Amino acid sequence: MASMTATLPTRPDRRPVLGDFLAFRRDQLQFWLDTGRLGPAVQANFGGQHFVVVTDPELTEHILLTHVKDYPRDRRLMVHNRGGGPELMFNTDRWEEWKWRRRLLTPAFHRKVIDGLAPIMARHADRMATEMLAAGSIDL
Repeated sequence: MASMTATLPTRPDRRPVLGDFLAFRRDQLQFWLDTGRLGPAVQANFGGQHFVVVTDPELTEHILLTHVKDYPRDRRLMVHNRGGGPELMFNTDRWEEWKWRRRLLTPAFHRKVIDGLAPIMARHADRMATEMLAAGSIDL
């Protein structure tokens, strides 16, 4: 992986030691938009933690669907995703267990389920925007 990340583009506003952390904290949405414009895969660094950010849909499909077994799951993410303990953790380094857990989650992401959620999300976003406008100010 180290040789792969050495050839990937990096953000031009990277700082010593903190890497991309300051740009991320300044404006998270703008950080991801700008990072995505640099290339289909970009090296990000948050205070010594190196990540590869993939923004290209075909590359994402390649990694997460067609060649998933070729890309190891990062143990750091497994620790962060634990929540209530190992039994609730989606990420696991055991391939068969990961595949089983992924199959359990797949129906929740079916197009019909997502399509059914869109009106609910739009209704809540509209309500929230109305409340924010009524308050007269928006804290960012």
